[in-house]
Amino acid sequence: MMVISFLVTLVYVSFNWNNKLFGRLMSITFTLITYGLFTSFCASQGFFIYFPHIARTGYLVLLTVSPLLYLSLTRGLPDTPLKRKDIIHFIPAFLYFINYLPFFLLSGEEKLEIFHSPEFVTFDEGWIMPKYFVIILSVGQILFYLIFSSFKLFFPAWKNKLLPKNEKRFLFTFFIYLLLLLLPPMATFITGFTGTYASSPILLTYISSQLIFFLILLTQPKFLYSKRFKENQKSPASNPINESVDQNIFVEKPCSLSINDSIEPDQEHLLTEIIAYFDREKPYLSFNFDQKELSEKLKLSGYQVRTILKNAYSISFSDFVNYHRIQYLLNMLEKDPRWKNYTMATLANSIGFKSTNSLYLAFKKVINTTPKEYIDRLNG
Repeated sequence: MMVISFLVTLVYVSFNWNNKLFGRLMSITFTLITYGLFTSFCASQGFFIYFPHIARTGYLVLLTVSPLLYLSLTRGLPDTPLKRKDIIHFIPAFLYFINYLPFFLLSGEEKLEIFHSPEFVTFDEGWIMPKYFVIILSVGQILFYLIFSSFKLFFPAWKNKLLPKNEKRFLFTFFIYLLLLLLPPMATFITGFTGTYASSPILLTYISSQLIFFLILLTQPKFLYSKRFKENQKSPASNPINESVDQNIFVEKPCSLSINDSIEPDQEHLLTEIIAYFDREKPYLSFNFDQKELSEKLKLSGYQVRTILKNAYSISFSDFVNYHRIQYLLNMLEKDPRWKNYTMATLANSIGFKSTNSLYLAFKKVINTTPKEYIDRLNG
């Protein structure tokens, strides 16, 4: 098991460390799981006598992996930046570290003395937390993420959108992993914390659950090593879609079109502000974005916005917004292969349209084809 986990981690980190946020988060996750298995192996074989300083660090890994997998799902897959509030998910791991900080600072001889005491099996040598509280803390954390996963996995309508295939696949794997993580504390409760630490049910069930988890992940090589599969795809030069550029398959973004001569100098300055706001904030991705919001943000009147767009591009505000939505969709389809697997409803919702019909009409107007036909051409 140690060899398998090490090889999986090595291969994954090699292929995915630079593969956006998801690749980095999962690389750290696999590394921690491998370390956790190493500590479990040392404990089960009685090697803490030789490596006393790694005692208690395995459970710290257990409290860290679940938040990392959660952030991989909610931040990594959609490739959205991490936020300061995300640190909240690591509060259980932080509490555990604080609880065992005095233990971590002890010498090897002192740790061995505690390791052989009955309190070690019941987690009663901590600084702050009472007896058994570590088990309760880990179970509470797992149940929290299980509830979250249940809503997203079994009630997608709760989020008012369908889950893309890759997110659903990862969410299902995350859900199974959380169920497996419940086995060690359950086994410990059932046996009443009996036996030596080397033969503790925590270790046996933890190692078994990690083995099952790795086997599940190994059945999804394209999902795990997506960057490698991307590199093996056809180069853009051989992509038949690129051959369609001369046939007006791709349409330029509105802000890159030539400005009409009828626009006045002061309007051209305001137009630059509108374009910069669109490029910076991407407000058009919101369902509720309208002309009033734009006017309030840039302190313009509705009449000014309509006049500027009409004089500059001879289009309405809604057409201007839809151009940006379609251009954003084209860019994402080209950059991120996952978008090609989304349902039309998901694509529409992801770029600010309230219905698939609105997406089809706007796409047809801009690209002169339907989004399905366009994606079929991309897939070659």
